[in-house]
Amino acid sequence: MMQWNLEDPVSDYEIAKCQTIFGEQGNLNPFVDFYSQGFAELLFESGDPDIQD
Repeated sequence: MMQWNLEDPVSDYEIAKCQTIFGEQGNLNPFVDFYSQGFAELLFESGDPDIQD
């Protein structure tokens, strides 16, 4: 999963879509909204044995 995260960064389309959803529902997607801050890396830095990479 982390390899995919590095190979497929968040696109402008995904950012715009998430902003629209937030405007309608108030829901954030932290994997998109905090991508540049390394959210996935921080969340999974120590690994998770239940997640297949």
